[in-house]
Amino acid sequence: MSRASEETSQQKLFLAGADHVIMPDKIGGDHMAALLTVPDLVNFIDTLSMFDDAENPNLEEVAIEQLPISYHHKSLAELDLRNSTGCTVIGYRDTAGTQIINPDSGLKMIPGVKLIVLGNQASIQKLNALFALV
Repeated sequence: MSRASEETSQQKLFLAGADHVIMPDKIGGDHMAALLTVPDLVNFIDTLSMFDDAENPNLEEVAIEQLPISYHHKSLAELDLRNSTGCTVIGYRDTAGTQIINPDSGLKMIPGVKLIVLGNQASIQKLNALFALV
């Protein structure tokens, strides 16, 4: 991981071996522009990471390898996480690294897949307890 101040440096850092290049000035500028154009959306997303109380939503990443074998090869519909934990699956990363937003309920839980779930602290705790991740 590396930090860059100018976009011209970004490609050089990737060539030097960086997997990720962070440009704080660009991120800050993009954030400011978004606050002007879609302020409610930005405020919502900011609450996902700024607060750590029980009522505010949290994002959690779950690797299928972490789950008990009995959950492997089940579909999202079969897991029924929304009803059993209160968490909503908002993302699915397949074995090729493709990210799917709002994934179809028929997608299977196979090794190499990761889920991104959204829930408050209580629902995340239920998720962890269900999958014995604690």
